[in-house]
Amino acid sequence: MRKETIDKFELYSFAIYLYFYAYSYLYLFEQTLLNFILYSIFQNIILNYLINHNIIKFITHTYWRDNLNEISVPQLLTCISNIYLRNNFKLIINNKYIILPINIFIDYVINKIYKNEIKESRNLRFIITIFFFFISFIF
Repeated sequence: MRKETIDKFELYSFAIYLYFYAYSYLYLFEQTLLNFILYSIFQNIILNYLINHNIIKFITHTYWRDNLNEISVPQLLTCISNIYLRNNFKLIINNKYIILPINIFIDYVINKIYKNEIKESRNLRFIITIFFFFISFIF
C-alpha cells in the first residue's frame, strides 16, 4: 500500500473518464464494425482536440500501473456493476428496489477483496453508487 497523497481532482477525472468510456463503448459495440471503427476514431480525435484526452491516454493512465488494487480495479468493478444494473433494471419498476441490496453486496465484496483501497476512492465509489441509485428512480 502506498502512503502517498492522492490528487482528488485526478481521481475524480479518472472516474469521469472511466464512466464516459464505458458508456461510449457500450454504444459503439451496438454498431456495425465499420461504424464502430469510424465513430471510435472520430470520438478520439474530437476528445484529443477538445480536452487533450483519448482512449490511449486513459489506458496508459498512471492509476492502471501504480494504483491498480488501490484505485483502478475497485472503480472499474463499481463502474461495470452500476452500468449493468442501470441498463438491465431500468425497464421494470418493481426491480428497482433490488438495486440497493445488490449494490450493498457488491460494495461489501469489493471492500473485502481490496482492503488496501484508498479512502478517497472508497468514498467516490459510494457517491457514484448513490448517484446511480437515485438516477434509476428518476429516469
